[in-house]
Amino acid sequence: DVLAAVGADLHQASSPLMVFRNPVSGLGTSRDRLVYTQLNEASLLDREDCDALYMHWICRRVVDHVADEITRVGWTVQMGLESNAQEVPGVEAALRLLDADCVLNEEIKAARQYGGSAIVMYLDDGRPADQPVDWANLRAVTGLEPVDRWYLLPDLQPTTVRYSRPLHYNLDIHDQLTAGPVRIHRDRVLRLEGRRLPFRLQQAN
Repeated sequence: DVLAAVGADLHQASSPLMVFRNPVSGLGTSRDRLVYTQLNEASLLDREDCDALYMHWICRRVVDHVADEITRVGWTVQMGLESNAQEVPGVEAALRLLDADCVLNEEIKAARQYGGSAIVMYLDDGRPADQPVDWANLRAVTGLEPVDRWYLLPDLQPTTVRYSRPLHYNLDIHDQLTAGPVRIHRDRVLRLEGRRLPFRLQQAN
């Protein structure tokens, strides 16, 4: 009868394993749509997929918009506190010679498209690229090389202290001008990273 059915429902409601059932819609039964719904790990896009998406004008606009807006007007280099900051003579002219605005524009786009990029700095300090920068004898910045994350790989060693900040990187541009990867010290690399992710997702990316 009705009272017995209500009593049975109240008894089920007191159970910690209570479920709602609706025979008409199938809720809580073998016909419940939730039975056929699963959470699976999302498949990440590889480089070819990112390149193919970038060829579409909508995706390209999403990637390029932020970088173009950041570098559209340019910038002024000043030193000192905000109240008495002054422009440094010669710095902006040096940045123009290095084509710094175009390099930065390209690197921001690469970071947004691939999830990370870097600028390799050619520094005239008398040391090879795999050595730390001799800041006391640094004479000039002779060039800025934009690369995306697929060409600059961390050189992980057993002695590496921080795997997310390796001491060296291997630059591998896959062309006929280089015999193989070039080892570069981290002092000579400016990283532009994408959105921060948990460590496990960073490793899978």
